Amino acid sequence: MEGRLREVLEGLLERGVRGAALLRPDGLLLEAVGEASGAAERAAALLGLGVALAQSQGEEVEELVVEYPEGALFLAPVAGHHLLLLLEDLQDLGRARVALKGARLRIEEALA
Repeated sequence: MEGRLREVLEGLLERGVRGAALLRPDGLLLEAVGEASGAAERAAALLGLGVALAQSQGEEVEELVVEYPEGALFLAPVAGHHLLLLLEDLQDLGRARVALKGARLRIEEALA
């Protein structure tokens, strides 16, 4: 599983994406490529905050985007897990969403 998942995540490292990681539902890191290892801890904390905020409003988190001076974090649910993409700039978000659409099924298959 890990080898296939790593290949799928590496495929997301295109223009504008510096790192990719898959977090378990509890926020623990399952696999990371590129520069995403360091960002995974921040993402897990943000994810917990986002989920708590959404639950307080009776909602679910569909996506979470946080902009930093050095780039942006994009979190999206995939197969019961959370995909993290570390973007060079917030302007790369559209391209990242398109890449996610193409990779979603491959991630699900790698987790099976």
